[in-house]
Amino acid sequence: MEKDANILRPGVQDTNNLWLMAGGCVNAAEGKGCLTVEEWIFNVWDVDNPNDADSDPEGLGAWEHQIRYDNKIIRLTPVPDMTWLTSGGRVAGPNACLVQVLSENWMLTGCVTKDDPNVAGIQPGPNGSGLVERILVVPVLNDLIYRSDFRPTKDNGVVTDLVDDNCEVTDTYAEMIPGTLPGGLTPVCSDAHIMVRMLEGDTDLDCDVDVFDDQALGFRYGAQFGHQVYDRWYDLEPKLSDDDIDIKDLQFVFGRNGSTCQNPIPDDQAAP
Repeated sequence: MEKDANILRPGVQDTNNLWLMAGGCVNAAEGKGCLTVEEWIFNVWDVDNPNDADSDPEGLGAWEHQIRYDNKIIRLTPVPDMTWLTSGGRVAGPNACLVQVLSENWMLTGCVTKDDPNVAGIQPGPNGSGLVERILVVPVLNDLIYRSDFRPTKDNGVVTDLVDDNCEVTDTYAEMIPGTLPGGLTPVCSDAHIMVRMLEGDTDLDCDVDVFDDQALGFRYGAQFGHQVYDRWYDLEPKLSDDDIDIKDLQFVFGRNGSTCQNPIPDDQAAP
């Protein structure tokens, strides 16, 4: 059994682009200004509690985990999903899920269930694998875009992690599920790795490289450090800047015309 943080594709850990967008959260599925991370629990196989009246396995009753992250780079909005957890007929009250901020870069989330008081008997929790939470990840845009070395140039980006801590699960009686560690900890409690970056050549941060980016560079052609029209944001080649906007900078953008966050040019931006 394991609890895993997976980006876009259930059951698979991956590094994914979180594209900086001037318009904020535009399309989480494509990483445009935000990104949705899914939290899944895998391989829950409970057994019957010998002290109860039936011979059915109790199944998953509750889960909990802690998330640590870099609050200078991203902010998080966890949204628990009760669909799988209540699929056996158990119910969740209005306060069944908890999202608690422990500190500025540390959150605790979890959910509990109970038997439906309107249905006779005991309702089991689920076994197998299922989604328990979605986490909206948004870059701290106003701060990041003004850091002097973070520009839409070659190989830009910063790697950050969502660190899963103390992933715990329990059956409906708060007893250990087979395969868990002491305290109900899952043997695997994995992290998610995210690359926060800008589309190369996208000077207006709208997730495409087009004539507006061409014009922004063309207007500044020939400018050097010390000129009022010079802006280091547009000094894209070489990537550490050389204090002027020359033909190399124009070609950096013109050569990427038609590039989008869905289909970057060159395509090595798609697989950090």
